[in-house]
Amino acid sequence: MSLNISMKIEEALSKNFLLDDIKKQEILKFLLKYKVGHFLYASVLTRKFKLPPREVYLFLKELEKNEIVKSYYQIYCKTCDKKVHGLYETINEIPEIIECNECGEEISGIENSYVIYKVVKTDG
Repeated sequence: MSLNISMKIEEALSKNFLLDDIKKQEILKFLLKYKVGHFLYASVLTRKFKLPPREVYLFLKELEKNEIVKSYYQIYCKTCDKKVHGLYETINEIPEIIECNECGEEISGIENSYVIYKVVKTDG
């Protein structure tokens, strides 16, 4: 990612977390490995860096405002623990009921949706 993007990520980290410089650099180094088209899950940042989920989502929202990532909704079947169908850009696009393409279970689209983030801008 470019210096400009690195600076935006560092600013967003500082805005959303009280972190020492070492931890900030660890997170920055981790995020800079992502390429355009890769998906970033909030749960990965939460687990890997022991960060509060709420703050991770606020941080990712900040990256979205800076057009570094774009949010999408992914549906998961809780019966078979698999991804269901495609991605949705808005919550209004999610069908009320979706049939799991793996196990055939009918599930609530919105109740089984998660926000994921796709990297849309890097230096590469």
